[in-house]
Amino acid sequence: KYYAPKAKIANFIWANQELMGLRKHSYDLLSRISLPYIDYFICGNYDGRNLLIKKNVPESRVSVVPQIGVDATNEYKRLSINDRKTIRKKWGVPIDSFIIVFVGRLSKEKGILDLIEAFKYLKEKKDKVSLIIIGDGPMRDIVNSILSDKSGVYFLGAQSNKIMPSLIGMADTLVLPSRTIPTWKEQFGHVLI
Repeated sequence: KYYAPKAKIANFIWANQELMGLRKHSYDLLSRISLPYIDYFICGNYDGRNLLIKKNVPESRVSVVPQIGVDATNEYKRLSINDRKTIRKKWGVPIDSFIIVFVGRLSKEKGILDLIEAFKYLKEKKDKVSLIIIGDGPMRDIVNSILSDKSGVYFLGAQSNKIMPSLIGMADTLVLPSRTIPTWKEQFGHVLI
């Protein structure tokens, strides 16, 4: 604004919940200083928009542009039974097992520990059930130690987006066990698309 007074300043916001403690006070101070100098806000979700409006930013200066996209050239169609069997064989997953797939970051807020607890309970009740974990993250070692016998659990690590439709396609169910914590909440699980 000082060096180029005619230039407009747009700010992208991905926030989706109020912060707490010292983070909140720091953010509030920064907001009071910077908000008057920002001409327009682009939010990644409606929660972010609502937070700005709560801070007295006029609705006319706020737009929501979700940052979610799907490659429209890729055909996402249900796999045939034979294709599912082929993919399961390729990854060493039992063909006759009920397959649960998790795709995401291995972290507390993504609900990986809740999923493991639920899977252990389910495994006691139903023998032919398998859990496929696709992804990586800060809790990988903890997850490995909890599932030390790894009975029915398959860690596939991080995988490319190109093969994700086939990995998800071999599943009987896809889970997104994310949980809201004081400093984070799921905005929209891209894996659901």
